[in-house]
Amino acid sequence: MIKQIIFHLLLFSSVLLFGQSEVKVVVKTGETVRDIAREYLKDPDLWEEILRSNNLKNPEQVKAGMTLIIPVESILKAKNQIIKAMKAINDATEAGAKTFASQAINSAIELYNEALTERKAGNWKKSFDLAVRSEKQAGEAQKLAQSKSKAKSDATVASGKGKIEAKKPADPLWKDAPVRSKLFENDRLRTLSNSFAEILFQDNSKIKLSENSQLVIQKARVDLLQNKSESEVKLEKGNAFAFLSGKSPKKDFKVSVPGAETEVNSKAFFLQKEEKSTKIANYDGEISLKGKGKSVVVKENQGSTVTDNGNVSDPKNLLPPPGIRFPENNTKQLSDTITFEWTQVTGARRYWFQIAYDKDFNKPVFNSKNIAGTTQKLLLEPGIYYWQVAAEDTEGFPGPYTKPAILFMESKSTYAYLTIQTPQNETVTDKDEIVVSGSTDLTNSIEINNISVDVNPTTGGFSLPVKLNKGPNAITVKAVNPDGGENIITLRVKYEIDSVIVLNYDASILKDEFGRYILPSSEYVLRGTTNGSAQVMLRSSVQNYHLKTFSDENGAFSFTLQKFTRADSFYTTVVSRSGHTSAFTNSFILDPVQPSLTLDNEPPQFTNKRVLELQGSSKNVHKMEVADGEVVISGDKFTYRTELKPGQNEISLIAAAPSGKTTVLRRSIYLDLEAPVLGEYKITPLKIPADGYVTVTIAAKDMSGLKRTSKLIFSAGEDVFSETLLFNNAADMYQGRFLVRAKENTELILRSVLLEDYFGNFKEYKLK
Repeated sequence: MIKQIIFHLLLFSSVLLFGQSEVKVVVKTGETVRDIAREYLKDPDLWEEILRSNNLKNPEQVKAGMTLIIPVESILKAKNQIIKAMKAINDATEAGAKTFASQAINSAIELYNEALTERKAGNWKKSFDLAVRSEKQAGEAQKLAQSKSKAKSDATVASGKGKIEAKKPADPLWKDAPVRSKLFENDRLRTLSNSFAEILFQDNSKIKLSENSQLVIQKARVDLLQNKSESEVKLEKGNAFAFLSGKSPKKDFKVSVPGAETEVNSKAFFLQKEEKSTKIANYDGEISLKGKGKSVVVKENQGSTVTDNGNVSDPKNLLPPPGIRFPENNTKQLSDTITFEWTQVTGARRYWFQIAYDKDFNKPVFNSKNIAGTTQKLLLEPGIYYWQVAAEDTEGFPGPYTKPAILFMESKSTYAYLTIQTPQNETVTDKDEIVVSGSTDLTNSIEINNISVDVNPTTGGFSLPVKLNKGPNAITVKAVNPDGGENIITLRVKYEIDSVIVLNYDASILKDEFGRYILPSSEYVLRGTTNGSAQVMLRSSVQNYHLKTFSDENGAFSFTLQKFTRADSFYTTVVSRSGHTSAFTNSFILDPVQPSLTLDNEPPQFTNKRVLELQGSSKNVHKMEVADGEVVISGDKFTYRTELKPGQNEISLIAAAPSGKTTVLRRSIYLDLEAPVLGEYKITPLKIPADGYVTVTIAAKDMSGLKRTSKLIFSAGEDVFSETLLFNNAADMYQGRFLVRAKENTELILRSVLLEDYFGNFKEYKLK
């Protein structure tokens, strides 16, 4: 702020000097050269400039009655430009130019130093020119740093079954989205019949997408300078369960619901998008919904319906989970067929039933949401299963599931018992041979790839080394009992050579003299690179971190750290696609004096209000500087007000800690006071037969968005018509087709068009 005040005073002083290039001053009795510099240059420290201009070596040579010539305009012009260059360098540095644009910022600093040298030599014109170049170079460094520091984040298809497809905004067709594939901002994901997908986000939040469902990832970003991740999804069709990992100032996960503003403070909830409404069932914490003139809070085990036009229903209590009757948890059953039973819940119209091979239900065996009674009969192979049940009420809200129950199944029928211990299906290995092992009944026979294998007469175990070909391999294991019953399991194994694992964390993270990484915030997005499509696991020696993700095809990955302590060691384990494992240890420390700024509410990207006010919280902040406007700090809270200029406004809040370290909070806001701009327009045909149709297309542009409709006036001969055009998003223009009743070969003329944007700025363009 002090620098800005000095800068504006200097500009003001140059105007007061009536644009004079030189000023003649007669030294008064008792007047020093510092006094003269203070009066004419508004800065007593510029006294050396006066000496240089008059070929004087020291202040004692300045005597009363002496006439001094002061090139005020040249000195102030160079001085002001040097201040601007210094500010531009500081802005670029705070934007991360030292890390993301080191060559450009170093060049700006060199030019700045040269400008200082020339000013001391009295070469003000050359000093000014160098300072101009320095400011420009610093501006380019700032833009480059800002572009590199803001990166798009991603999500991962962590698990799934059946047909899963993804579609990028520019792609005309849907494409397969296998497990471990990456999803980015504006990507869509859908599941078809008998399919599901689990999506893992960078902050470890999960979305489980049910069959025949579709969602869009509206936002997936990370600010490398502020270390803040943002994610937002919108369910467009079907239903999904969300499991969020918790919220913090450095992490923002939002769920968009048509017709309402949402604030999610829940870790588990259900969404179902119907034709004109969305159902929300909450199982943890609270979800705030703000619709058309009404706000509600959906508490734990409550539900609400939001219509697309903004009507929000009062929260209602969900049904409790049923009680498990049979089989009881952690029991063994000796049969092929089993009937699951649970207690009836008053008010339930049907029940949701799930059974899977894993407790997270990512490997489903059977899944139904339409069971009328309290039983479900299934034929199951021998193995370990997890199952759970929920009750759905008469309005379609599912209550919470029961706690997953575990079941051990063993078969004694004509079905041949067979289990595989090694390898797991879809294994990737770097060995050209793999051992296939398992167990069966003592009386059964075993074949592996049509090769007969001995069965241990005591344990029923068997094993056989199998040679692998490079690439995918299919291994078939068949068990046959004495009655001829068969059980065939096909294993898919891939042989790849990938034994060397590398791990590198983001090179922009600073290190101390002991080689420890310095993290500027307790909430931090830790990024790195390793082998492509590898599993990466992070474990902390101090905090309870057990994070897991997958690297993309190029090896990039990231973790979101929460509540990082002052010092910690992370153990990173990387498992390559071929199964090779390597462990790495790195030490990290927290810089406790890094200042931080957090806004209570984000400003809009576009506005028609001239005055902007931002409020927020600060931490470790000693003082704040702003380029324009004023800021007031009260305790750990701050308020910033400024008047916006029409067009793009760059807002910068610079917070400094007592140690001198700074943090910059930047926002870009567009003040839209201008009407939309008319582009090309056309009417086809120009002449029509009697009672013919005409097509009108009009192109227009506006920074904040065009209104959905536009009024048009055209004439056919002596008749004048008024029509309404609709904006076609795909064609990016207004379009309309109208029936015109006129005489044959009547000439059509566009007379005027009224364009309006969403802020009410409008203009009527006279065309003829």
